[in-house]
Amino acid sequence: REFSGYGGQQTIRAGDWKAVRQNMAKGNLEIELYNIADDIGEQNDVAKDHPDVVDRLAKLMETVRTPSEVFPLIPLDAPVIGIVANLRPVKRHRDLIQAFAKIRQVVPVAHLVIAGEGELEAQLRDLAVSHGVAAQIHFLGRVEGAATIIRRFSVGVLCSESEGLSNALMEYLREGKPAVCTN
Repeated sequence: REFSGYGGQQTIRAGDWKAVRQNMAKGNLEIELYNIADDIGEQNDVAKDHPDVVDRLAKLMETVRTPSEVFPLIPLDAPVIGIVANLRPVKRHRDLIQAFAKIRQVVPVAHLVIAGEGELEAQLRDLAVSHGVAAQIHFLGRVEGAATIIRRFSVGVLCSESEGLSNALMEYLREGKPAVCTN
């Protein structure tokens, strides 16, 4: 089952086992595991004690899932373009959204994740709507500890008008993600 609440949640039950992913919209793909026969309140995550069960249920989560049309999550196998940057004109999110609209014509399953807050959010959301890609662009707002989100990226983007030594670029590279940079 998938649910957009709790920051995006996916659960599966097999026998006495229940696997849960929470905060998926923020890039968390870690699985919590509960033995609900012994722990009906789901208070004790036993994932570390049963990695074989976690692996089996993770495979099921990827293959037997039914996406929610009402509350869509980014599919686990979808390519994710991501940017971590304040929403200010110098960061050129407008250019990124326009480029993303073109990318979607070639890669229709792609998603764009924008992590950051700022004065342009409403305008950028409107731009996404006008380009027909609003459902595939995910505005996360301000995030603490961007590494978790970056791990979900297929590629990180830096499209600032001007940048010294970019923290975002360093974080993309630290997480082993390719980066696309423009000038």
